[in-house]
Amino acid sequence: MSATIPEIEGAPAAFESPASGEPGVADLAARFPDCLADRAIYSEHYAIAGRTMWVRPVDAEHDQEIVRVWMNREHVIPYWNMAWPLEKIRKYLDDALHRPGFDPFLAYMDDEPFAYFEAYDPGRDRIRDHYETRPDDVGLHILIGEEKYLKRFIIRMSISLMRLVFGRWPACERVVGEPDENNKQVLGLMRFLGFQFSHKIQFPEKTADFLTLTKRDFERGHGTGA
Repeated sequence: MSATIPEIEGAPAAFESPASGEPGVADLAARFPDCLADRAIYSEHYAIAGRTMWVRPVDAEHDQEIVRVWMNREHVIPYWNMAWPLEKIRKYLDDALHRPGFDPFLAYMDDEPFAYFEAYDPGRDRIRDHYETRPDDVGLHILIGEEKYLKRFIIRMSISLMRLVFGRWPACERVVGEPDENNKQVLGLMRFLGFQFSHKIQFPEKTADFLTLTKRDFERGHGTGA
């Protein structure tokens, strides 16, 4: 993905079940009460498309199967390396919810879940050994589980996500990320948002590009959303 990313307008087709016959995430989400929407921490309406993107904290019981489906999809496996069975995914989510300085979320477009992401304190994460952390840093891990959303609404959703981070953590002055150096689509999107490359990081499972985005640079390029 280049620095200029085309925006594809129009509503995506309804979620489809995988070819294996496994329930799609829309089916899984529909099994639980709508009251989870009451826990939304952020929402933004896209007037031209007539859709609303919103975010809520993870609920391990509700979300374990949705996250398992996403982690086992071909476009996710190479970058997350978590193609695990359900019980291991449930433990991961339970641990994430109780981990200090770590917050997992699910993102929706209207009533359709499409992404999982984690915001975390880099000073409590392994990344602290690879750069000079600051108390006003927030780290992000992002998984777009529904591949169609890598093409539809991706720019708007990414800008919304950054507005969420800088708004929910008002002390945050910089967001940091460490995507796989081979994940060209995510790297291109991050550069579009204003992230700047700093250096390479070698983890056991990947070589990562370490990137940073200051609040000032983001607001200069994309506004505050107010």
